[in-house]
Amino acid sequence: MSIILPNFKPIVFLSLCLGLIAGVCAKDGAVNLELIEGIYYPTSEIQVYESESQKLLIGDIQKLNTNQWQTFDASKELFPDRNYWFKLLIERKNLNQTWLITPGLWHYSQIFFKDEQQQWQSQNLSVFEPLAKREVKHQYPFAVIKPSLPTIEIYIKARGFRYGRPPTAQHLWIVSEKYLTQKSKDELHFQGGFLGFAFGLAGFHLILWFWFREKTYLWLVAAGMSSPIFFHALYGYGLTQLWPSLPVWNEYSPSVLGNIAAAVYLRFGVCYLNLSTHMPRLEKIITVLLYASLFTGLAVFQQTKWLLSISPLILMISALTILVASIQLSVKGIRYAWYFVAGNALVLLSFVLWALLQVEIINPESLLISVQNVTQMATGIQGIFLALGMIDRMQSMKQTILESKLQQEKLVRMQAEQTQRLMQVQNAELASANFALKEVDQLKDEFLAKTSHELNTPLNGIIGLSEILLDEQNAFSEKEKKEYLELIASRGEHLRELVVELLEFAQTRRDVVQLYPEQINVETHIKKIILTFIQAAQKKNIELSFNENEQALVYVDARRFRQIISILIDNAIKYTDSGSIQILLSSDEQYTTIKVIDTGIGISEEDLPHVYEPFKQVVDKQRTREGAGLGLSICKHLVELHDGYIDISSIVGKGTTFTIVLPVEKDFSKTNSSS
Repeated sequence: MSIILPNFKPIVFLSLCLGLIAGVCAKDGAVNLELIEGIYYPTSEIQVYESESQKLLIGDIQKLNTNQWQTFDASKELFPDRNYWFKLLIERKNLNQTWLITPGLWHYSQIFFKDEQQQWQSQNLSVFEPLAKREVKHQYPFAVIKPSLPTIEIYIKARGFRYGRPPTAQHLWIVSEKYLTQKSKDELHFQGGFLGFAFGLAGFHLILWFWFREKTYLWLVAAGMSSPIFFHALYGYGLTQLWPSLPVWNEYSPSVLGNIAAAVYLRFGVCYLNLSTHMPRLEKIITVLLYASLFTGLAVFQQTKWLLSISPLILMISALTILVASIQLSVKGIRYAWYFVAGNALVLLSFVLWALLQVEIINPESLLISVQNVTQMATGIQGIFLALGMIDRMQSMKQTILESKLQQEKLVRMQAEQTQRLMQVQNAELASANFALKEVDQLKDEFLAKTSHELNTPLNGIIGLSEILLDEQNAFSEKEKKEYLELIASRGEHLRELVVELLEFAQTRRDVVQLYPEQINVETHIKKIILTFIQAAQKKNIELSFNENEQALVYVDARRFRQIISILIDNAIKYTDSGSIQILLSSDEQYTTIKVIDTGIGISEEDLPHVYEPFKQVVDKQRTREGAGLGLSICKHLVELHDGYIDISSIVGKGTTFTIVLPVEKDFSKTNSSS
């Protein structure tokens, strides 16, 4: 006999038939099927025998004494690692009515009864029995009460069940085929309506996703698709019908699909509320929790009771967290969050009820309406509100996009204005650079002309004096010859100084000056330098004085230090016709100050800014000074290479003071080398 029936919910049937239980049983403890209207849980008529042995056969069970059997107590906890034998006596008069019996959802279950020939017959009622092999195509493994005998003694052997199911899933119950068929049809109509509504809503949001390309819609579509699949599996439809030969779906699909559907739905809530923007830290925490719930949800394949409680608790915490977050965002004035609160509060609370049921904190029989129906109704309500909310959210997004475009256009205009101003500045800088290039080009021409003149002057003198000496017609005395030779030597020395000055300038401009710094005594070196300038100073009646200071130290390259001081003294002598030149020293723990003070012609205020420029000389209307105008430029560059600085002060007609400050002791961080 093959009866293909849709599923139904025993708890609902039980609540409908509680008033029919009284008076159903005969006085001898047998179940009278004639007094049952639809469905009956024969808890008080069942005798149970508990054993640890799995090897007992039906023959062994029949030999048990009456006192070894106990009346079944529905409130007593059953254990999945024990073996249970249930005995039940059934009486009936109408042999034409078909009755079905199921022991519930046991991993290993077998029913025994005698046929008309008094031969023992058995049937496998394990929950792992594939749907294709079952006599009744139903989530619960049913057996048809076949023998046409008025009194039937039934034995059922059961062992093992999955943690997390309600206690009634391990109880025996009897139902008429007619009643089961009608209730299953009603349930099928309800589920069909729910499926149509759910898939229709999911399709609507899928169309909106193609329209707006908003990733939130994909999560809503996934949640809408997974929810009816979960309920289908829960009620025995769907996956068990699609894969009737695969037994694992009958036992584990509702739990696995329930975790997936809940996680997808909660992920949709995270995306819809845009927590990554408004509450990024909370969004990361919820994401971790959802992954943890999916991972721990696999504990359904293991018989570990405490492990099965982790996943529903994680989902409950996540659901409550998202609900509180949505309320907070609503209070802050985020309009689409109100739609989420209105449409999803009941759904999220149903998740909490699911979790409390799975951890056995609440009893399903104490609820006025099943959690399944609450969740389904909540899903329908939230579908409507979320459709409105998503449309409102899209309107807000359009407004945001429009404002963003306006802001971008404003930014583009500002950037264009800034670019225009920048081009004006660059044009001005370019004009200034062109002017500077022209000045440099002019200075180059002046430099070449001046250098040629400075070099030609001593060269012409040397050549002229040499020609005079070489002319045999001229007769010179030894004294005259000596004077001419001294002039030739002087001109040659002048020419050599010019060449050295040009080479030094070229080196400093290319930053190829190699320094070898050390701590030296300033007094000792300046004394030696002064000796080379005493004769030149005496020729111009200039008093060259120096205040000695044995404590003055500097950390410099000794050769470059002599060059710096020599340039300043030579420059002072060159521009001083009479008077004095003083060299003053002062020192502290960090720096030594050197001052070269002359009483020369001085420098005007308009010329002071250009003193250190190459090829620049102070204009002296009375006479032209020798030199290429490179000394002070070289001097300033060398001072700065030693982490020092140079300063100048001057009064026209009264003299000039050059001040040099150099470190006493320092590890040069920028000691120059060839670069």
